[in-house]
Amino acid sequence: MNSQPAITGLPVRPGPLAPFYRELRPAEHGLLQDHIFRLSPESRILRFGYPTSDYTVSRYCANENQPLPIICGAFVGDVLRGVIELRFGGELPEKAAEIAISVEDDWRDMGMGTALMTLAFRLARDHGLTMLEVNFVPHNTPMRRLARKFGARFSTQTGLIKGSFSLTDQGFAAVAGSRTAA
Repeated sequence: MNSQPAITGLPVRPGPLAPFYRELRPAEHGLLQDHIFRLSPESRILRFGYPTSDYTVSRYCANENQPLPIICGAFVGDVLRGVIELRFGGELPEKAAEIAISVEDDWRDMGMGTALMTLAFRLARDHGLTMLEVNFVPHNTPMRRLARKFGARFSTQTGLIKGSFSLTDQGFAAVAGSRTAA
């Protein structure tokens, strides 16, 4: 098993296959590619907003010429089954990140997405971020439900829905479980 401690206070499913949640070290970021390769074609569309080839996934995961993301994972045994990424740069403000989440098909509807979002919000707050956003295709109902659960403000853009989360709202730290007081 991994030597890095688990993040406590996250919901887990009881039993021998309970997920273990933690931030990935930069040396482990290659696990992201293996995870995305295990997604079904439909899940890849939900994750990226369009069909993606293995080549495109490999380039994305290489993260060339991009700021280093924060990647958190849900491990079942030693296998990464769910991921949430906080990505920086592009057109985002300085203290903002875009989040991207994926959970392998066989591991959905078990609370893994909610646990990953909770972890990402906690880490974002603890890293001094003031805003998170997520972009997703309109038919991505699980992402819409998850974003709504975490208080997203929605807007539409060409072919996508954008969910914005303010991390400076009063009481946010308590809701997201951050160590930093609001």
